[in-house]
Order: sequence, then C-alpha cells, then structure tokens
Amino acid sequence: MDQNHYVIPDEYLDQTKEINALRAQLAAEDKVIAEMREAQTASGNFATGDGVCPFCGEKDFDVVGLSIHLKTGHCEPYNVSPIPSDAPPYSG
Repeated sequence: MDQNHYVIPDEYLDQTKEINALRAQLAAEDKVIAEMREAQTASGNFATGDGVCPFCGEKDFDVVGLSIHLKTGHCEPYNVSPIPSDAPPYSG
C-alpha cells in the first residue's frame, strides 16, 4: 500500500451516509419549526386576544372569538372556501 493513500472501510462510509441523512432530516425539521414560528407570529397571539383571522386578516381575536367569527358567517373568505371531500362532518 502506498503511504499517501488510505482505504476507508465500507462500514465507515455507511455510517457517514447515515449521519449525513440524519443531518439533512434535522435541517428539514428545523426549517419546518422556523416556518411554524414565523406563521404563529404573523397570526398573533390568540391567548391574549391579539390573534388574526387566517382567512380575512381581521384582528383582535382570542380563540373563542375566532371560532364565533368563523361559525356565524362573519368571515366571507371562510364562507366561500371549499370544504375538502374527505373532511369529517361538523358535529358542533
């Protein structure tokens, strides 16, 4: 064997592939978490009554207020949005 060349055993190459796959998965998960945080910040804080309707953009909702806003027909974009065919029936 030449002194300047090393042979890396296959088991180390396989471990490197697994490590790189895990790093890629973590990076993807970090991206999703960052997007979720950004979306949560954009929609306000429903716990303090500073929430924003995701359909029409009206502000100052808490969770109950947003529910009433949507269920009573006060949000036109929500009213005209299609219901997915696989959505469970409303039981409210």
